[in-house]
Amino acid sequence: MVLLRKSIPQNRDLQTAAELGVMKSLISVKHLAILVIFFVNGCSSIVTNEPYTKEISNQCFEVEQSFNIYLVEDYSLKTYKVETEESKIRMWGTFRERKSLALTLKKGTEIKVVTVQDYSDGSNGHCWRVFATTAELTSTFFELPTCWSYTKNLWVYPESPWQTKKYNLSLKMNTKYLGKAKACKNS
Repeated sequence: MVLLRKSIPQNRDLQTAAELGVMKSLISVKHLAILVIFFVNGCSSIVTNEPYTKEISNQCFEVEQSFNIYLVEDYSLKTYKVETEESKIRMWGTFRERKSLALTLKKGTEIKVVTVQDYSDGSNGHCWRVFATTAELTSTFFELPTCWSYTKNLWVYPESPWQTKKYNLSLKMNTKYLGKAKACKNS
């Protein structure tokens, strides 16, 4: 009789096993909820067509002061970025990156802002990433110095998407390198 009793689970053991299963599933749900919150808050999004970006999105600007566009290569990733004396201090991030001068945009050249991104930079928070194009770099986008996490002397105001939303502000170009928005000549 003692052998039978040990091999048959007692009600108390069944209850403990059931509670353990419920606890495991609650922990899984908790982790899933944390992941969902993390992914929702940590996402970048294209905001080119949002009302608060209308003063720069799909707008053309004339170069007021010459600046350089560099090709930045990081393994197989190739991007084009604007660098000026004021912005270059924090522009380049990793030791793997190689950069080479791609083009110097002269005064009077027209650029067009084609993409505005509310960019999530992990624990640093969100910043703007603004991409433009010009006839001199056909079918290639280049990034303007607009993310406070990568550069200083930003070309846009306000500095972060959070400020734009909290204070109901519009994103504006704020640099000596570009003139006011105007009708595009070449598009």
